[in-house]
This record gives sequence, structure tokens and C-alpha cells, in this order.
Amino acid sequence: MISNIRFDNDSYLLGITADSVKDLIYRRGKVEITQPHRVDFYVLILITEGNGYHYIDNKLFHCRPGTLLVLSPLQVHYFDSNFHWDGYIITFQDSEIFPVDNLSANHAVTKAIRSVDIMDGLLDLVGREFNMLYEECHSHQDMVSGSLQRNLLQSILYKIFFRNSYTKQDVYRSKEFRCFQIFSDQIEKSFNQRHNVSDYTEDLRVSVKRLNSVCKKVKGMSAKQVIDARLLLEAKRLIGYTSAPISEIAFSLGFNEPTNLAKFFKRHTDISPTEFRNMSQFFSDNK
Repeated sequence: MISNIRFDNDSYLLGITADSVKDLIYRRGKVEITQPHRVDFYVLILITEGNGYHYIDNKLFHCRPGTLLVLSPLQVHYFDSNFHWDGYIITFQDSEIFPVDNLSANHAVTKAIRSVDIMDGLLDLVGREFNMLYEECHSHQDMVSGSLQRNLLQSILYKIFFRNSYTKQDVYRSKEFRCFQIFSDQIEKSFNQRHNVSDYTEDLRVSVKRLNSVCKKVKGMSAKQVIDARLLLEAKRLIGYTSAPISEIAFSLGFNEPTNLAKFFKRHTDISPTEFRNMSQFFSDNK
């Protein structure tokens, strides 16, 4: 079973937190953070010293000073048990990125965050802001501090993501992007129940042809490829990070028969679910 960590609204009323890795170890313990888990918020981890490895959705990333790990809601990640590095950890929720009247900026940055897992060489660019946000979060929790925290978070996000995505603003403001966002939200809610494009078009009130056109423009993929990509990602998470029987995973993902999951998985990865589990680094590390 993959554990889920929710945002601590009771301790952080402003929707933004900033801690050090050492703080996290002290609060949660090294055993917990070295086990696969997912969060329901965004996380930015900036490494300031040392080195080691971090796993995000079955991918292993080398961490060194200046490395930024970027986590989106529902991604599965964990610290390598032998990591020897420190840094800052910023967590925040969607509503804390930009004011609601700046939806285009929200779309641009959210899209950019979800498209990357790791970036390097950022210590000089945003190290000062990370430290300032850390200091502010550990001072007074009031309206003034809340505004300062939000401004510092926005500065970090602008520097890292917004410049690269600014040229795509016409896409983010388009009707196609809004349609794609609704489609993506529906997939997130029911990808384990609805596997076909036609399962979504009625709710969206668009044709299959139109939805394919939207997905091609925004994502560069067909609508079916978008659905399959989300389904495959969850299959990899459950197969690679849990010991649940493959048959149980198949049914939980909406497949009528375990063999249908096996066919789907092999079609997209060229290996079987069992072979993928045997190759999983998490299971290798815990044998």
C-alpha cells in the first residue's frame, strides 16, 4: 500500500511551508521518508549540500548542490536510504501560487511544474529566496508574513518556470487549453473506470475528433494516448511500489481480467507486469 501524506493545514494556515531536510527527518523520521509515499500538494526540494539519490515514479535521480526536485500531487517518491544531503523543502497548494484573477499565470506555472521532475544548477538562481522563505515561515504566522511568503514563492516560481513558459501564453489562454484541463481533471477522477475516449466526450460535449485535435495541440498526443499514459503511470506505481497481487491491481484499475492488464502493459512497455516488478529498484533494495 502506498501511503498518502496530506497538507498539514492545522500547522500551516497560510498554505505554504518551508523546512530543511533535517527538519523533515526530525519530524517524520528517516524510515518514513525512505518508503514510497505520495502527497496531495506541490513540493520543491533544493539541495544545498552533500549528494545522494531520490526516486520519483520509478525513476532514480542523482542529487547534488543546486539540484531541484519538483513533485506534483499524487506522484510517488521516496528518499534513497543512503542519502547524505541537506537542503530546503517548500510545499504549497494550488490556491497559493497566484491570485485567482491571474488564471493564465496559474495555468502556465502549474503546467510547467507538472512537466518536470528535476532541474540542476539552480542554487545561485534561487538559493537566496529559498532561505528567505524558510526564515519567514519560521517567524510570525500572520497576514503580513503570509503576503511575504506568497511573494517569495511567486519569485521562485517565476525565476524557475515562468520565463520558459511565458511564450506559450496563447495556448494557456485558449479554449483548447480549457477543454484539455477539464478532460485531464476527468481522467484524474476516473481513469481506473473509463479507458475509452468516448467515455469522456459526452460529459465534455465534444466529438472524439475534436477532443483528439485539442489534445494534439496542447499535449502533442491523441486523447487515447493521454488516457493510456495516466493509466500506465498508475499501473507502474502500484506494480513497482506495492506487493499487491497483479490480479488485484488489474481489477482496481478497471480491467475485467488480469490478462487485459498484462496485454496493455506489455503493449506500452515491451515487458510484462511481473518482469517490471522484478526490475523495480524498490523491491531490489528491500530483498
